[in-house]
Amino acid sequence: MDRYIIVTNNPLTAQNAGSGNILCYSADALALDILREVRGMVHEGYKLATHPLTSSLKPNETPYKSVLLYAQKEAICYESLELAESAVIVSEKFANQRPPTPRSAFSQKVLDDFAAIDYDMVRQWV
Repeated sequence: MDRYIIVTNNPLTAQNAGSGNILCYSADALALDILREVRGMVHEGYKLATHPLTSSLKPNETPYKSVLLYAQKEAICYESLELAESAVIVSEKFANQRPPTPRSAFSQKVLDDFAAIDYDMVRQWV
């Protein structure tokens, strides 16, 4: 069974991370912050296990982001690097067009829905 590093700002993902995985949880981080952290980890030699841009939600439309990397550090995976860099570029472009909505603007029900959508993208691995 693979072991993962879970980089997330989603409390639902963090609650269900699984004891065999390594959790990097930052409750106050923006989705773009999570993608930048993932990009940095890929530069360090971690390989993406999930695509950094999942679901049909644009990166500036959702407050939560969860990305999994394989826990085994290796030589830089250029495919992972390209995906991570591209995800940051796309997210920055959307953020420049329309800044992300602060979490405080959403009701708890809407935040719970966003959390469930994000968690659903990674739950089969955690």
